[in-house]
Amino acid sequence: MFKRLSAALIGSILFCIISISSGGISASKNSVQSISSNNGKTMIACNIQKIDNRDKYIESLSKDDLETQRRLNQYMDAAANNNNFHGEVLVEKGSRILLSKGYGMADYEKSIPNTSSTKLAIGSITKQFTSMAVMQLYEKGKLKLTDKLNKFFKDFPRGNEISIHQLLSHTSGIVNYTQLEEFYKLAPEDLKSDNIIKLLYNKPLDFEPGQSWNYSNSNYLLLSKIIEKLSGMSLEEYMEKNIFKPLDMKNTGACFSKGKIRLSAKGYTGYLD
Repeated sequence: MFKRLSAALIGSILFCIISISSGGISASKNSVQSISSNNGKTMIACNIQKIDNRDKYIESLSKDDLETQRRLNQYMDAAANNNNFHGEVLVEKGSRILLSKGYGMADYEKSIPNTSSTKLAIGSITKQFTSMAVMQLYEKGKLKLTDKLNKFFKDFPRGNEISIHQLLSHTSGIVNYTQLEEFYKLAPEDLKSDNIIKLLYNKPLDFEPGQSWNYSNSNYLLLSKIIEKLSGMSLEEYMEKNIFKPLDMKNTGACFSKGKIRLSAKGYTGYLD
C-alpha cells in the first residue's frame, strides 16, 4: 500500500506553491509563488491550468497537431494504466495547447483523481529557483561563485574550502541532512533551518570539496540562508519580488499560507500492490 509522506521526509529545500486555475487558454501556463515554511525547508507546489472552451482551441489545431495530440494521449494513457504514472501533464506547441490533463489519484483515501488544476508539491524541482536566485545575486555583484562558505557561516567546519559554486553543483562534500538519523529525531516544532544546519557542523565531509559529486539537500538549505542574508528578505519575499512577479507567475499561491496547507494532492511513495 501507499504510505503517506510526512513533511519531514521531503528531501529538498522546499518552497510551497499552489496554482489557482482561471478560465481560457491564456491562463494555461504554469506559475509559481514561494513561501518559506518554518521547518527550514521549502516545498513547491504548482499545477497545470485547466483549459476551458476546449472546442474552440481544438478547432484551431492543424491536422498534424491533432495527430500529435492523439499520440500524446495514447502515450500518457499507457503510462497511467501500465506504469503507475500519477500527476499532471501540459504540452504546448507555440501558443497551442496539445495536452492538459491529470492522471491517477490526488487522494486515495478520499478517491479524488488528479485533474489539470490539481495543486501538487514538486519537491526538489524547487532547487532550480534557489539556484536562479543565487545567480541573480551574482549578476548584481552581491556574491562571487568563488566565495567560500565561511564568508556567510563563519564557524562552519572547513567553510574556508567550500565555494558557492560547489554548493550549487553538489560538489561540496557536505553530508545530506535527509540521510542523518538526527534529522528524523527532531520534533516537528524544531524543524527549522538553523537547527538543521547545526546538525551538519559535527559531520565529516563525504569527500574533499570539488573532488567528487553527491546530491545533497544540505547544499541548497545553505544557499537559501545565504540568499536571505544577502538580500535582507525572507526566501518567500525574495522569490516573489525577483522571480515570480517579474515573470508574471500570478496564477499560483503559497501552499503554506497563514498556517494553512493549501495543497489538493497528497504525497505518496510505494507501489500499487
